Amino acid sequence: MKIRFIHTLILATSIVWISSLHSKPPVGKNFTIRIQPFAEMNSNLIASVADSIRKMYPNAVVAPKKALPVFAYHAPRNRYKADSILTFLQNLAKPNEIWIGITTKDISTKKGEYPDWGVMGLAYRPGNACVVSTFRLKKENLKHQLFKVSIHELGHTMGLPHCSIPSCFMRDAEGGNPMDEETGFCKNCAGYLKEIGWRL
Repeated sequence: MKIRFIHTLILATSIVWISSLHSKPPVGKNFTIRIQPFAEMNSNLIASVADSIRKMYPNAVVAPKKALPVFAYHAPRNRYKADSILTFLQNLAKPNEIWIGITTKDISTKKGEYPDWGVMGLAYRPGNACVVSTFRLKKENLKHQLFKVSIHELGHTMGLPHCSIPSCFMRDAEGGNPMDEETGFCKNCAGYLKEIGWRL
């Protein structure tokens, strides 16, 4: 049985992997990125992130706001399970769509022996869904941080692994928060994305 992976960007931005049997890679070059703001998101922040994503992949649209799925709520920690949100988004996705959910709420997933580890982002790699949260981002640089987390997770849905180039959006955070050092996709990551329709 083939096992695909979920990539997580966790508290303090270290990385873990968990398996998934449900993700599907994007098909062909003519796919749509659907940006799903959850109900509490600021519309201006969503518009800013959407504009930044469209500079790299023009076929990106903002979906109407939705409430976070009730079944994803983890009452003991007042969090939402990120993998459950991915299931919700995946069920919305049509063929040739990649969905990215954006929320202000705290999200978490299982990491090793920890059943409820706080994360900033989670994505199927490759797959049709990812989710990011502003909860742990630097508030003084929120727009840029949110864009970089979003583009990182979208890169994973495209199938990109972590990158060893320090300035690349696909850099492995390795326990820190290097987003302010990231300036764009490196030559190799950009070349891969160009092949599937990104304009870089």
